[in-house]
Amino acid sequence: MSYDTKTKIPTWVYIALVALLGLNVYQWFTGNAQKKEFKIQEAELFEQQKTSATLESDYEAAMASLEELRSDNMAANELIDSQKKELESQKKNINNLIWKSRELKKAKEEILSLNHNVTAYISEINTLKRENATLKENNTLLVAQNTSLQTDLSNEKEVASKLAEDKAMLEEEKEQINSENKVYGRQVDMASAIKLNSLIVEGRQDKGEGKSKEQKKVKKLDFLRTCIKTETNMVVKPGDQDIFIRIISPLGETLYREDLGSGVLTDKLSGEQIKYTLKGTIDYQNNDHEACFDWSPEMRLDKGNYTVNAYHRDYEVGKGSFKLK
Repeated sequence: MSYDTKTKIPTWVYIALVALLGLNVYQWFTGNAQKKEFKIQEAELFEQQKTSATLESDYEAAMASLEELRSDNMAANELIDSQKKELESQKKNINNLIWKSRELKKAKEEILSLNHNVTAYISEINTLKRENATLKENNTLLVAQNTSLQTDLSNEKEVASKLAEDKAMLEEEKEQINSENKVYGRQVDMASAIKLNSLIVEGRQDKGEGKSKEQKKVKKLDFLRTCIKTETNMVVKPGDQDIFIRIISPLGETLYREDLGSGVLTDKLSGEQIKYTLKGTIDYQNNDHEACFDWSPEMRLDKGNYTVNAYHRDYEVGKGSFKLK
């Protein structure tokens, strides 16, 4: 059989050869890049391991150095425990920089900082020990001096003890008398406060010519009228007596206008500063007494339940409530 050397090679064969050659070239470049990336990662891992080993070595050395300074000095031992905790926390942060954040430069700086801190810690502990030793010496000297003084003063103390006992007895009797006087004085003072049998507050609408009618609606209300009825109290000196009325809004706030007579008093039982809304004066003659006081708020009041407290001689003497719509 004979072959025609001039037989033409199909085009697809050339294309296949070119494609195969391109694939080989691509695989060569890709493999080469992967090798470079692997070497970089391998170098980074080596540096991480090296830095981590340095950290572990320096940390263990620091812990050992601090532990060697432990003694019977409680203050120094507490300081050592505290410093070891700080180093443990610092080590944990550096480990995070090495393995999580991969900030090796910053991690190395923190290792240097850790070693610097250890040096400072050791210096601090030694200073504390020296100070403690000095304090012990001074304390020993003071104990000796105190023993000598106590021996010299023993006889004087016996005399002073007797005098102190007598003085304490007198002081106790004096305090008891003063306490009884205070209780009695407060009881007398409280007894001189006029109690109220009745305390009523209602909204009023002005009808002109001195006339008014009860009004519960805030839109139509012109003023508040407080009416009281007192008990008979023979302890109180006859004459003008001031009754203070505190009106508390549904929001828990005292209705207060200084320009309309509001002010502040001190509750004698609690010592608390109390705002009051208005003050009324009655001519008290030691018998049941009825009186009413009007107060124009000159402001829009809130709807709801109001609380009322009455005071005489800075003692609460009556309570009440009312509602506006």
